[in-house]
Amino acid sequence: MGFKYSVVMMTYNQQEFVGEAISAILAQECAPLEILISDDCSTDETWSRIDESVRGYSSPHRVILNRNPMNMGITAHLNACFRKCSGELVIAASGDDVSMPGRIARIIAAHQKDRPLLIHSRVDSATLNGGVRDPRFDRIGLLRRPRLEQIATSMSLYIGATAAWDREIVTKYGDLPERDCYEDLIFGFRAALEGRVAFIDEELVQYRVGHGVSTLRREGFSRQDWSRDRRKDLRRTLTVLGERLRNARTFGLDDRHPVTIAIRRALALAQARLNLHEVRADRRPVPGLARGATYLRALLGELFSYRNARRRSL
Repeated sequence: MGFKYSVVMMTYNQQEFVGEAISAILAQECAPLEILISDDCSTDETWSRIDESVRGYSSPHRVILNRNPMNMGITAHLNACFRKCSGELVIAASGDDVSMPGRIARIIAAHQKDRPLLIHSRVDSATLNGGVRDPRFDRIGLLRRPRLEQIATSMSLYIGATAAWDREIVTKYGDLPERDCYEDLIFGFRAALEGRVAFIDEELVQYRVGHGVSTLRREGFSRQDWSRDRRKDLRRTLTVLGERLRNARTFGLDDRHPVTIAIRRALALAQARLNLHEVRADRRPVPGLARGATYLRALLGELFSYRNARRRSL
């Protein structure tokens, strides 16, 4: 039996929080759900906590458990989860956040109304973080209603923990790149391309800051660490922009369209910035005619990045 609505909860080393996250999903009052809880080979007690949380549960929702034999990483894991679930609407639920009562029902209603490719909402950033609200989440990407050219080069579009996606976002455009990528940066652009983004102006998720599967912690600061982090960030930027360019062409935009021009310029700048951190043998050509101006912008950008990183470390 297939389900119209699937919840996908991906977990990794979230033993302290996963029980509460699962309880919040099981308690949702809505149409019957297929709930896939998929652990990416956690090294702590996350899997046993998952088993404890669902043991004895029967209805109204169907629970499916999956444990990866080896760690896949975020995007490869999500690609696999799309194949394992059956819903035409796939609703994300993080293993360290808490879905508010009524969250799934509100998402389903939004999907039934207009069939958007992406549905997202606000978060409560205070409750799980000492009662202190984080204003960054009130200004994120799509909430500012940017033009499509701006969305095409932005590295902040929506809060992934709030998302739900129509399956067409994958069947039309394909799987996510499985390295150097985050799903929100790809799915957000695909949905914006189609003009099919729905925003629910409510805090539907209690969001935990600093504990997600993509969180990286490092104490102290050194130029070597900064340069290593910049290489990682810039490779991710190149992957995201390359996928967005492919998606724009799939949608039907040619290379003269302002969106594809913006993406190609951003690709050239990102490659120039990455080259500043690479040994000569690993540098790649920078496309475009104005290479000198591109490298000047790249140099200034990396100088500002280094200055800001040092300031944050003090």
